[in-house]
Amino acid sequence: WGDVTAPEPLSISPDRLAAVPATLAPNPAPVGAASVLHLSLDRPQAVSLALYDAVGRVVWTDETDGLPAGAHRLPVATGAAFAPGLYHLRLTLADGRHRTLRLVRQ
Repeated sequence: WGDVTAPEPLSISPDRLAAVPATLAPNPAPVGAASVLHLSLDRPQAVSLALYDAVGRVVWTDETDGLPAGAHRLPVATGAAFAPGLYHLRLTLADGRHRTLRLVRQ
C-alpha cells in the first residue's frame, strides 16, 4: 500500500469560526446539479473554494482575484460529474479566515 498521508483536516477551530462572515449558505440544500454559495464579506478580499469528497480528496477548486465587501453568489461545481454523497466545501479568505460546510449531493 505504501505511505498513506492523511488529507488536511476539515475541522474549524472555534476562534477561527467566529471570525468568518456570518452569511454563508449553499443553495439549494441538499445540492443538485447547480449550486450557489451565498456569501457576505465584511471587507474586500480574494476568496478560494475547494470541494472535497467523503475521503478528503480535492475534486474541485475555484479562486477569485478579489471581491468587494457585501453580498455575493458564487457558483459551486456539483454537476453530473459528481456522484451523490457527502462533500465538504472549504471557503478560505485572503486574510486567512476559513470555514468548511458539509454538502449533500443528491
